[in-house]
Amino acid sequence: MLVYPKRRFTQLRLGGKASFFRRKKAALFYVEKLSNLNQDGIQKAYDGLNENGFTKADQEELTNCVILMEVWSRVFLAQGKTSYKK
Repeated sequence: MLVYPKRRFTQLRLGGKASFFRRKKAALFYVEKLSNLNQDGIQKAYDGLNENGFTKADQEELTNCVILMEVWSRVFLAQGKTSYKK
């Protein structure tokens, strides 16, 4: 089971309910674009973070999470593990 560090996303400053959903959507869009091999939409995603009030520290936390997940999943696969039962 994957366990995320508790401090990661709890540090992101969130406003009201509507801004939370806009921020969440922007963060997910950024993470998706960052983890794709094709980086065509990365600037639009990055601009979305800026428009929704993410600080440089918030952006760094999101980027670090993506990098750690990429590394973790490759190590997991290199060890011959799968995410499903055979």
